[in-house]
Amino acid sequence: MKFQITQLKYALVLSIFIGATTILCAQNGDTRGAQVSTFKTNLTVNSTQDVESFRLNQENDQQQIIEQCLRFQPLLNKIPADVKDNMKTYFILNKALTIELSSHLKLEGMPIITISDDKISSTKSYYKFLYIKIEKNKAWVRYIFTYAKDNVKKTIPMSIELTKNNSIWKESNYQILK
Repeated sequence: MKFQITQLKYALVLSIFIGATTILCAQNGDTRGAQVSTFKTNLTVNSTQDVESFRLNQENDQQQIIEQCLRFQPLLNKIPADVKDNMKTYFILNKALTIELSSHLKLEGMPIITISDDKISSTKSYYKFLYIKIEKNKAWVRYIFTYAKDNVKKTIPMSIELTKNNSIWKESNYQILK
C-alpha cells in the first residue's frame, strides 16, 4: 500500500493502524514523489498511554540514531581537521526528511540545529538525512555530510545500519558511498 506525499512534515511519520507502522522515506533525497510504506509489527495497543509511550520511544530512537550518525568516527576521520575545528554547531538540513528535534539538544557540548535551504549559504558544513528506517531493533540510515574547503563544496555520503541492544543504538555496519 503506497501513498503519494506532496509535502513532508516529519522525518518519521508514525501512525498506528491495528498493528501496522508507517515509515516515511524520501526517494533519492527528493521529497517530490516520496512514498510511505506500511509493514506489520507485533504492536498491541491497549490504551492511549500505550500509543503515547510508543510515540515517545520512536522519537527517542530517532534522536539516538541521529546522534550516532553525527559522531560516527569513520565519517569524522574523513573530515579535514580544520573543518572539524571550525564546527561549533551540528547543522541538519531539513530537506529530504524533515527532522524534528528537541529545541535545546546538544551533543558533546555542541548544539544540534535544523536549518532550511535558505540558510545553507551561511553554513560552512551540514548534514542532510535522506532516509531513516526503523524496524524494532534495526535501523538503516542514509545521509550526507557537506562542507566547504577552499571555496569548493565537498560531500561525504554515508550508509549506516544500526542495532538496538538494551535501549542503546550502535552501528553494526556502514559504507562510505562514492
